This record gives sequence, structure tokens and C-alpha cells, in this order.
Amino acid sequence: MSLALVPKRVALPGLITGLLIVVFLYFGKPVLMPLALAALFTFLLSPLVQLLQRLRLPRALAVLIVTLSVFSLLGFLGWVIGREFSSLAASLPNYKDNIRHRIVSFHESGRGGVIENLKDIRTTIAESSTVAQAVPTPSAAGQAPENAGHPPAGPAVVSSSPPPQPKPNPAWSAPSQQWSPHRQRAG
Repeated sequence: MSLALVPKRVALPGLITGLLIVVFLYFGKPVLMPLALAALFTFLLSPLVQLLQRLRLPRALAVLIVTLSVFSLLGFLGWVIGREFSSLAASLPNYKDNIRHRIVSFHESGRGGVIENLKDIRTTIAESSTVAQAVPTPSAAGQAPENAGHPPAGPAVVSSSPPPQPKPNPAWSAPSQQWSPHRQRAG
């Protein structure tokens, strides 16, 4: 049987299977998330359980001790964080004026800051270019312009020359008696 006779519908079952997996994972999220977390905690806490088993504790008691310890630690951390948040919420009115002052100073920092300086530089450049355009150019009669002592405002011509060659250092020059790849060996 030739390959040309095989139907081209081979990708359809794979597409349907992939779509079913995505739908199963999407609708199974409420069940699968706790199972995934349980598997993660199992891998994380199994070394502690094995340590307690090596101390001759039964497996059920070791699991119970590790589970209670972890939940106690998580509960304590939650209590500390909750207490800090309630303390912050209680003291927030004391910080209200400070927060308001900082917001106002932040808004005022835009005035006279970098943006204002850039605007000033732009206006200075614009004014300078209008003054430069107002300067009279020399006429054909040979009159000198008002800025005769200053260089022209137009583009400058720059020419380049090759860099100077380094002078040979006499300490580097080799005496004729040293070996050279071009010298032939005697004898």
C-alpha cells in the first residue's frame, strides 16, 4: 500500500484528544489543585517524616507530628502577618498628612525639574537660532560683517591626516648575530 493512499485525517484525533485534556483540566481545577498541592507537600515533607522514622517513631505518628508542626507554623505566620496588618490599619490615620504631603511634593517636583529645564533649553536654542539668522552677511562689495572677529557660523571643514608612524626603539632592534628565520644555519 502506498503512502499516497493514507488519508490526511490523522491530525483530527490528536486535536480532539488535546481539546478534551484542556477541557478536563479546566473543569477539574477545583479537584486537581488540592491534589497537586498535596503531592507537592508530600515531596517537601517526606524527608522530615523519614528522619522521625529513623528515630524509631511509627510512620503514622511521624506524619502526624510533621503535619501538626507545619500547620502550627503556618498558623503562627498568619497570625503575625494579620497582627501587623491590623496595626498598620490602626496607625494609617496618623500617616494621612505625611502621605498627602508626599503626594503634593511629588506633583510639585515636576515644576522646575528636568522637564522644565529641557523646555528652557529648547527656547534658548530657538532664540539663538533666530538671532543667528538676523546677523547680516557680507555683501559683494567687500564689507566686513558685524562679527568679523568670530569664526563663521556655518559648517566647519575637517580634514584628516594619517596618524604619525611610531619611531623605532633602538632597544628593540636585534643585533645581526641573533637568530633570524631568514638566516641559514652555518655548517
